[in-house]
Amino acid sequence: MKLKTHWLIHIFALLHLLASLICGLMNADDSLLLTVLTITLVLFICLRGNVGVELTVIAIVLANLFGYLFGMMIAWAIGLVIDNMAVVHGLSTAATTEILGWSILGFTGRHKDAAQELSEEERNIQMGWLIIAVVVVYMIRVFINLIFSTPSGSNEGLKAIQDFLHNPLMMLIILAASIFFIIYIKREDNNLSPSGKILSYAIYFISVSLLSALFVGTGLPFSFKLGLSAERFMLLTAVSLVANAAIFSFVYIANIALTARRKLQIEREKANKAHYQYLLLKQQVNPHFLFNSLNALDSLVHEGSKEDASRFIHQLSGLYRYMLRNEEEDVVTLREELEYSKMYGSLVKMRWQDALVFNISVREEDMSYYVVPCSVQLCIENAIKHNSMSKEKPLEISISSDGSFVTVENALAPKLSEVESTNLGLKYIKQQYLAQGSSATEVEQSKKSFKVKLPLL
Repeated sequence: MKLKTHWLIHIFALLHLLASLICGLMNADDSLLLTVLTITLVLFICLRGNVGVELTVIAIVLANLFGYLFGMMIAWAIGLVIDNMAVVHGLSTAATTEILGWSILGFTGRHKDAAQELSEEERNIQMGWLIIAVVVVYMIRVFINLIFSTPSGSNEGLKAIQDFLHNPLMMLIILAASIFFIIYIKREDNNLSPSGKILSYAIYFISVSLLSALFVGTGLPFSFKLGLSAERFMLLTAVSLVANAAIFSFVYIANIALTARRKLQIEREKANKAHYQYLLLKQQVNPHFLFNSLNALDSLVHEGSKEDASRFIHQLSGLYRYMLRNEEEDVVTLREELEYSKMYGSLVKMRWQDALVFNISVREEDMSYYVVPCSVQLCIENAIKHNSMSKEKPLEISISSDGSFVTVENALAPKLSEVESTNLGLKYIKQQYLAQGSSATEVEQSKKSFKVKLPLL
């Protein structure tokens, strides 16, 4: 039976509590043991969530960093009501583990990796690199613990931290370096092997940490101080490594969030385009349209109007040819869209005759601009669908342009039995224009007319 992740979090919180209390009774330092428990918990959660190696290491770094900060704050709060420091430390450790566990679980739930698609060999390689990365993170933690374990080391360490905090330019340089490195390592055309990536990470962290320590230790770029001792350089390197890892982790997660948002936007645009194409297909292949078209064609055949029947068939096939040709196109020229709309207009006039009037006054210089495919035709369809018409009171539909918009306007004569419009057609047109970076689609309605203004791209 597989233990649920939330039970694992509770168990590790209890283990943290017991480890802290036992170490307290033995007067032993519990920091490294608690670090091992925290790393193990993060590994369990990330492996169960199919999270990649890079993000798992980032989660481990942040868990240790925030674990230290949260632990201090929670210990201070518990210390206000409990005097026993061993109990305070144990309870704060357990509470911190709960917070970190649930936070990482929530994060990994939103950023799952495609690890399940890897082959067995690739999975083993990733596991190998993950073990190496975990060992490196732990050794860095041991290194920092050794440096800060003595009173003199702690004092010097605090001074090193202050020196970094008083050098904001260095922090900005680390931030900029993190951004550029993540952009480089995440490029789609980056064909680095797993070992090449690990080597790149190692070179980046070692070089940036050493250079940062050297700059801060010598006072650069504001001044230059001689006499940087090896001990102080090691302290500054340790602080630089922690600062670099923290900043890098934040930038990495921000990059993940932005990438996820960008992917979501692309998927939404694809979905909107698919909905739009489905709407067009549904409107052109719906029974009413086909019935009316075939009925009109039948009348032409019975009347013996071979030329009109042939023209009708060509126009009907032209509609579908246009849709098939442009189904993957984001935009078409206004000239193409008007030709398509005229074919559609000719077909519907076969049925309505003089009850339907088209007025087209589009400027020749606007014909080379672009519009969303079928947008003008959908506006015409919308006008016919929602308005009544007769020979005595024909429905007038005007199409015009002004260099910025192509406008489809119709006289307003709502049908008496009109069902409330869902405006799906106009909604999808607007979404398609938004996908092209234009949000200027306008709809204007008065007591006498209904007007849709489509931007010319």
